[in-house]
Amino acid sequence: MSEQSRSERRRWVRRRRSLLVAGAALLLLLGFAAWLGVTALQARSVLSAARGHVEQARAALTSGDSAGAQREVDLAADDANDARSATSALPWDVTAAVPYVGQPFRTTQDLAEAVDDLAVRVLPPAVRAGAALAPQKLRLSGEQIDLAALVVARAPLGEASSAASALDDLVSAIPPAGYLAVVEDARRTLQVEVSELADLLATASTAATLLPPMLGADGPRTYFMAFQTNAEARGTGGLIGGYGLLTADQGRLSLDTLSSNRDLEPGAPPGLDLGPDYAQQYAGYSSTTSWLNANSSPHFPYAAQIWSSLWEQQGGQRLDGVIGIDPVALSYILRAVGPVTLPDGEMIDADNVVPVTESEAYFRFKGDNTARKNYLQSIAQAVADKILGGDGGSTTALLKALRIATDEGRLAVWSAVPEEQGVLADTPLGHVVAETTGPYASVVVNNGGGNKLDYYLERTLTYAAGDCSAPARQSLVTIDLRNGAPLEPLPDYVAGRRDQKPSDPPNSNRLLVSLYATNGAQLTGVTVDRVPTTARIGAELGHPVFTVTLVIPPGATRRLVFDLVEPSTPGRPMVSVQPSVKPMGVTTTVSDCGGS
Repeated sequence: MSEQSRSERRRWVRRRRSLLVAGAALLLLLGFAAWLGVTALQARSVLSAARGHVEQARAALTSGDSAGAQREVDLAADDANDARSATSALPWDVTAAVPYVGQPFRTTQDLAEAVDDLAVRVLPPAVRAGAALAPQKLRLSGEQIDLAALVVARAPLGEASSAASALDDLVSAIPPAGYLAVVEDARRTLQVEVSELADLLATASTAATLLPPMLGADGPRTYFMAFQTNAEARGTGGLIGGYGLLTADQGRLSLDTLSSNRDLEPGAPPGLDLGPDYAQQYAGYSSTTSWLNANSSPHFPYAAQIWSSLWEQQGGQRLDGVIGIDPVALSYILRAVGPVTLPDGEMIDADNVVPVTESEAYFRFKGDNTARKNYLQSIAQAVADKILGGDGGSTTALLKALRIATDEGRLAVWSAVPEEQGVLADTPLGHVVAETTGPYASVVVNNGGGNKLDYYLERTLTYAAGDCSAPARQSLVTIDLRNGAPLEPLPDYVAGRRDQKPSDPPNSNRLLVSLYATNGAQLTGVTVDRVPTTARIGAELGHPVFTVTLVIPPGATRRLVFDLVEPSTPGRPMVSVQPSVKPMGVTTTVSDCGGS
């Protein structure tokens, strides 16, 4: 064989060997891809099954089926373990390490780990809590709560809540899945589910900590319940129109001594000392000695402490706490428990309780203030009897209604026990002004005309701030306030006394509008309908407060614009909304400046 022939043969052998190697590599690659695809499908299937069992476990818990919840938790744990095993093999790790291509595989690994933690660390102690997560089992009767069940559940709920909070942080940090939409959908769904579960467990854990002592497990408690009317605005919602005393003893509740504000006596000056900022901000309001102005501040603990002090001054017993509620909250409650019937046969329900108590009663009893107040007391008594009686409706629906009212600031609670108040202050029930250094804007309206025209008040707020390139940035808070009152004459009690402000057009609303701004913010200008004006400057709980007096004729809208320079502090913008008859529209365009 010639040298040329041998050379060609060697080249042919090398090509054949290369082809065989390439073919083998291709077969291995195809086999690897097929295996990866099969395990991915398996992982997706078992992850989906595990999440389904988790949802079933949560439903069983809230329905009181502890045995069913335990079965679903066991099934979820098995599936989650299979998913974690399937996605932790070496080929998954190799693929997940490849830039771009590996992103959905990395995300799937994170999801499998999270679902496994959910099934192993979060749900088992929640199941041990048992009845504490089943509202219908906690309510022994219309007026009594099962405090023993809450005491038993306290430790496991604390464990479950801590684990859920840690998992919520972990799941929130899972990066997007990249090009696989099905994995990205699973990531987003899991984030929502874990966040909701963490909120549920945190609420339940707080309830198990607070409710036993606050509902009289260690002895009777007495709470002053203030019924606020949003038709005449105050910082926490509205003027106190009536009150009652709520007694709690071993979980049994009763509402006694219902009366109107005419039975509340003013206190002796100077009243409670709430610090120099408070004294300066509310000088001239007589807020520490007047029941009707005690809640001018939006910080409910201030109002509660003043009311408690005034009650003791007028000869009442020492109070263990204060509860604030408004007619809109009553509408939510009536939607849950059903309508009530007054002694004369009139029916009050979720749809009419707000217009009846905040508007129609002033027309119906025009000129007879005593009859109107008695009528409103009869409504409050009927609702209380409905809730605390044997026909109190679904406990689950009632708790949902109370939670909505709490989230909107329409139900607030203060405890005279410092340890309990410390916990309440960290929940929406505390209704506190947040002492935060992050971006903040809150508009607070106090009625300045002695009228009931805030029933017609409409509000919107827009909060905009510049970028974070400098230590300070410009911000703009725009507030639109509309007086929707009719043009025709209104009862004096609604429209306000004309002899006090004769220059105001009939049915005009006179308001003190305060902006609570970001800690450290400086006011550079303020306008009303583009006309420069001045603002009174104060401070409260770390926030500068800028107050402007507005007169709004019926049918008119006033635009109030605050120009500010505020620190470029990190954090999401916080806008606290004062409860009123009508909801407030809120728009924010504020950069995060590196906050979470």
